[in-house]
Amino acid sequence: GIGYDSIPKKESSETGIITLDESPMDDEEREMMALENWMDEVFNEESENLMFDDENFEPRDNVFDEDYGSSSTDGTSAVEEKFMKEFEAFEREFSEESQEWRDQFATVERYEYKDDPEGQKEFRGHLVVACPPEDDDLKLAEKITER
Repeated sequence: GIGYDSIPKKESSETGIITLDESPMDDEEREMMALENWMDEVFNEESENLMFDDENFEPRDNVFDEDYGSSSTDGTSAVEEKFMKEFEAFEREFSEESQEWRDQFATVERYEYKDDPEGQKEFRGHLVVACPPEDDDLKLAEKITER
């Protein structure tokens, strides 16, 4: 270069060039990526924001309604059908593995609706207790829900 014995080197922060961090992800980054994937694939923002006093709250949105979850307009039945197809394909593909091994990846539980007029009458709403997966906190959450 003119006036220099050698061409000066710039720091990467001065060049405007973006470098890709190729270091392995830590646990926090991995958990955040899993949450982002879950938000994209599963989470339905419309039904999450549905409150009991909302004008859009319909009787079928109540867990004690006979039609709960059956006539859905938000596409949950399509998602369930897709999951069941994938689940059945998974079961066929790994049928030689033990059931215990397959259960660690996916299980399906079918719930049977039972008419409970007394429970419907006593229903006062939902209680959500959020806590970290620590034994002490989980025991405390169990005590809160037993009240």
